[in-house]
Order: sequence, then C-alpha cells, then structure tokens
Amino acid sequence: NRRKADVLSESRHLKERIEEASVNAVIDKLIPVLKSLKELAGRLRARLYDRRLSELNAYIQKLQKLESKLDEEQRTLSDLKKKYAATMTEQRRCYSLLKAFQGECSKNETIRGQTTT
Repeated sequence: NRRKADVLSESRHLKERIEEASVNAVIDKLIPVLKSLKELAGRLRARLYDRRLSELNAYIQKLQKLESKLDEEQRTLSDLKKKYAATMTEQRRCYSLLKAFQGECSKNETIRGQTTT
C-alpha cells in the first residue's frame, strides 16, 4: 500500500510539473505575441495621430483661406458703404441745388409775368 501511495504521490507531482510546464510554455508563447500587439497598437496610434494631425492642418488652412476671403469681402463692403455715403451726400447736395434753381426759375417767371403785363 505504501508503494502504491508513493506511486500516486509521484504521479500527482509529475502531473503538476507537466501542467506547470505546459502553462509556462503557453505563457512563453503569449509574451512575444502580447509584446507584438502592444507595438502594433503603438504604431497604429501614431499613424492615427499623424492622420488626424494632417486633417486638422488641412482644416486650419481652409479656415485661414476663408478668413482671408471674408476680410477681403469686409474691406470691399466697407469701401462700398463709404462710396454709397459719399454718393448720397452728393445726391442731397444736387437735390438742394436743383430745388434752389427751380425756386429761382419760378421767381424769374413771376417777375417776367409782372413786367410783361
């Protein structure tokens, strides 16, 4: 019986060593795979970052072009407003001169009418 117990005990120890060796072998195989996955994730993250940065720079350039066009259009609008204001001032002046001229013409006609009668 003692021999049988020793054999069973040795068998259990052997089985445990085999299982431990199997687990260690699997771990040894998984470690490089995990390292490689980690490196791949790092490279993908870097690529994604570079791509997003490139897209952001393109959007910034578009925005700068749009801002430049907007500034130019605002300058044009400001110039047109100044020209419009100057034109309106000139129109008012001309209208005042026209009314004064019409008034003088009316006076002259009245005077002529009085002198011919």
